[in-house]
Amino acid sequence: MKRFLTIVSVALCLALGAASTQAAKPNKGDKAAKRNADAVTGKVQKVDGNTLTVLAGRGKKAAEVTVTTDAETKVKVNGQDGTLAQIKPGMHVVATPNTGTAKTIRANDAKEGAGKGKGKNKNAGPTPDKSDAK
Repeated sequence: MKRFLTIVSVALCLALGAASTQAAKPNKGDKAAKRNADAVTGKVQKVDGNTLTVLAGRGKKAAEVTVTTDAETKVKVNGQDGTLAQIKPGMHVVATPNTGTAKTIRANDAKEGAGKGKGKNKNAGPTPDKSDAK
């Protein structure tokens, strides 16, 4: 009986340990955990006065979202302090918060080939010929 209780308690400890380890890991498919849920992220469609129209989401789930700004909204364009007028269609933006008037907007130029070829160094330049090596 003592042996049985020891085996059951060891099995229980292993099961609880495995469950707690699994609970601590974020789900790989949980993209919301990877991005800011309080922000509007997407591609600028148009800038009109103090509003931006942003295409947020991807594929069939993409939707146009209107982002309203005011004099208090802080704007950064390509990492530098900027104005709403400097934001152009096609730029990638992150506006927070996702409801009401935006407090901050970060805009960056769209990068060619963004999202394709993970791990490739796009700034490495052309690959030298082997005949050039000495």
